[in-house]
Amino acid sequence: MMKKKTKQLINISKIGLFLAIVSAWLVSSSAILDASTKVLPDGIWKLDVYVESYEIDEVAVNGNGDKLDWKKISLADGTIADIKLLTTLNGAFYVNLGPAYQSISTTTKLAHYWKKQKAHLDIAYGLTDKLTLFTNISYENAVLDYTDEYQAESKKIDEQLALLDTPYNRAPDKAIGENLNDIYIGAKYRFLNHMAVAVKGTFGDLRTGVDAREKKVEDNQQELETGKSYDEFHGYLFADYEIGMLPLRITTGYVWKGDGYQNFLDNKKIDINLGDVIILGLGTELKLPLDINTEIGITHLITGKDKYKGGNSNTLLPTAGYSDWTEVPDSDTSATMASISMTKSLKKFLRVYANASLPIAHNMKGQLYDFPGRLEPSTTIKLGMTLFLK
Repeated sequence: MMKKKTKQLINISKIGLFLAIVSAWLVSSSAILDASTKVLPDGIWKLDVYVESYEIDEVAVNGNGDKLDWKKISLADGTIADIKLLTTLNGAFYVNLGPAYQSISTTTKLAHYWKKQKAHLDIAYGLTDKLTLFTNISYENAVLDYTDEYQAESKKIDEQLALLDTPYNRAPDKAIGENLNDIYIGAKYRFLNHMAVAVKGTFGDLRTGVDAREKKVEDNQQELETGKSYDEFHGYLFADYEIGMLPLRITTGYVWKGDGYQNFLDNKKIDINLGDVIILGLGTELKLPLDINTEIGITHLITGKDKYKGGNSNTLLPTAGYSDWTEVPDSDTSATMASISMTKSLKKFLRVYANASLPIAHNMKGQLYDFPGRLEPSTTIKLGMTLFLK
């Protein structure tokens, strides 16, 4: 009986995926839409080429497995004790293996870092003086570097589960993600001089990234996700105003997320519906010497409650999932982001820019992995250039 339960427990999660929890941060596996009412003139092309770099910096852990008691920690400080499954397995080994038992060190740290870099190409075209069509394309290179100590503990787990005739995928030195992200297409329409609307989305064949169902997880090999397991659609309303000489850019938005899938950590083969996101943004522009244009902004993200069913959504055991969509406890979250961008025009048709954004407040909680939620990125740096063509 204990052997069967142990086998069920290990099937709950591929332990090496403790940190490989990238659905993608923010609502943005695509490029951030220009948060203004600006559209392209009729017949003008705009090409944006830039690189984006960041790390997954903070994670929320639930060591007791109750899905309610969340603790925010640095990713580099995450240990075996933060994963309820591992501590449960350690107890099962102690009870069932006798002299063959090898103690699992619960203070072992799991990873050094998880770095992500994306190369972006955004293409936009002015169909009329009021309507611009665009697409966002990107390629991701991600590396999750595990500690040698965790690899040693992973080997112990593998050897002890082999004695119980239970398969296990031993953690590799590094987990790698190298693939396209999902492609977004959209349109932006300026219906008043100071107001515009925009929509964009990824769906069907546009979801070119490797998602939770497609990634490879084998012995000593792990692939990181670069795509979503669900369709996603965005809607925005932009407004430009001036208070004296100070320009203001106001953004409101809504992100709808379709039904998806998660299969890692304490979430085993679960059907998911991540809470939709409300976006509220405020920004301004400043002119600096040397014709450098500076934009400063604050964005607040509010998510609805997540839902899940199937898999092990009701308990750690994979056979005890909810049959109907059920709200995830304590999963409505929020985050506030600050950003600054500096742009320099080199020619009439060419400009270069740098952008930095970071979370300044984040309520980290909820069983499913997303941002806002159980993931938090470090400061994100973008460096790029814009080319206008006719």
